[in-house]
Amino acid sequence: MSRIGKKPIEIPFGVSIKIEDGVLVVSGAKGTLKQTIHPLVKVEQKDNQLFVIPAKTEQEDKRVNAFWGLYRSLIQNMVVGVSNGFEKKLEMHGIGFRAEVKGQTLVLHVGFSHPVEFIV
Repeated sequence: MSRIGKKPIEIPFGVSIKIEDGVLVVSGAKGTLKQTIHPLVKVEQKDNQLFVIPAKTEQEDKRVNAFWGLYRSLIQNMVVGVSNGFEKKLEMHGIGFRAEVKGQTLVLHVGFSHPVEFIV
């Protein structure tokens, strides 16, 4: 049994969910995302929660549990993406490492002979 798949997905205010013909559409303030749903799992909406349920198959195999947890995680990420947006946090541990932002460029001094630059 999937422990991740058992958890319900909370739908925040301002996010709308549509389930049509095996396609899940999540819309919010930050945009719209679509995901096709595999036939081994079902998605049900009750009030402000989404539930991912494994489909009943003649043979219980590991793929059912794998898809159950996978689709729950994918849908959770979609809901977070359209409501809050995605962000990456950088943590640096150690002596001699340095990071700075110059305009729209992140400049990292992490032990190479040259600084490493990323566009933010």
